[in-house]
Amino acid sequence: MEPDPTREWHFEMEGVRKGPVSERKLLADRELGLLEDSTLVWTSGMDDWAELSSIRFGENLPRPLPGKPSKPEEDEAPVDYSDPLVPCAWSGKKKKQSEMLPFGEVWVAPEHRNAFVQQLAESGKSPDIPLEGYPFPAPLTLETVLGQSFQIFGAQWKAIVILCISIYGPTQLVIELLTRYVFSSPVLDSENPEDLFTFSMLSIWGPASLNLVSGVLIGAFVSAALFSMTWQRWDGRSELEAGDLLRTGVSNFLGVFLTRLILYFLYVITGAVLGLLLFQGATDMAAYFFFAMIALVVIVFLSVRLTTAEPISVLERKGGGLALGRSWELTRGNFWRIVGYRLLVLIPIGMISGVVGYILEIPIPVFQNFFAAAVVTTLITIPSAFSSVFEMVLAIHLKTRETNMTSEST
Repeated sequence: MEPDPTREWHFEMEGVRKGPVSERKLLADRELGLLEDSTLVWTSGMDDWAELSSIRFGENLPRPLPGKPSKPEEDEAPVDYSDPLVPCAWSGKKKKQSEMLPFGEVWVAPEHRNAFVQQLAESGKSPDIPLEGYPFPAPLTLETVLGQSFQIFGAQWKAIVILCISIYGPTQLVIELLTRYVFSSPVLDSENPEDLFTFSMLSIWGPASLNLVSGVLIGAFVSAALFSMTWQRWDGRSELEAGDLLRTGVSNFLGVFLTRLILYFLYVITGAVLGLLLFQGATDMAAYFFFAMIALVVIVFLSVRLTTAEPISVLERKGGGLALGRSWELTRGNFWRIVGYRLLVLIPIGMISGVVGYILEIPIPVFQNFFAAAVVTTLITIPSAFSSVFEMVLAIHLKTRETNMTSEST
């Protein structure tokens, strides 16, 4: 029977009377399990509240239940479907979704979490066990962004260490070998100025080119793995092993690589243009300082507005120019907040890398060994991996903020 489009209903949920809603909405919510058969309902023409299961829609109204108010109060609460009732997979009791823990496609009350996990383990199933505090809030505050980043990094530190050592270790060994025994080999048998110039350029640009290729290719792969891992843990997935990180790195590599490649070209072109303007426009020290500050501001502005491009290429599966455009949209209106957050994270990591790099330049015998230098350089990448986790959490908060603002405006 078709619902009566002219009839509106009130209902009682957890002792609070709500409504009115249309008859079609009432029946749809009953089918979805948002309203139970025992839910008390009332509509105009009824003498009293009655259980939903006793209603014969389109027929005579049921007899009233004794002891219930004769009509809804004037100050009854508005209907809120943003936090529906869901059944617990362990007890079957329904609670608000915000009070339950998600396990795959089912929900479990917090007090039954351990028993539910044990039952699944005994049955041979492997449920997703989310981190403590899931589902995570995303208010874009320093406390939540850093707290969630540290929580995810701490929960995954073993897999992250294995990933960095297995990927960066061989790469750094190759770079150290080529730097020390190829690019730094003196041209002793030639006094030709052209040979000496070639050697000089090779010793400077050779290592720089190796590090650039490593940063674009190898760095993009590791970042893709860390971005995907962070998103999955934030979204309620169980702990990922090192093999899982390698697989996610492969599946997300292309989008991150293309995005990073475009970013590198953009920064290089911007730097070249600003450098040309700097040397042509600077006639004295004051002018040089002025143009240098302009160049610095432009570079910082671009790096902040495009900071979420690489994480977005994983989060939204939009690589290259599309990722840059989305980052520009997400960071709008949050410039100074992002600057502050990134400084707090990147400055300590940069200081660690700088100190270690300085130590490696000290003429200590142990550091003259290419293997020891490669090991130390590889270990630096482990704390640096935290920045990838942080960037993804920041991107998730910005995207959630955009979604919430869009919902509020509509």
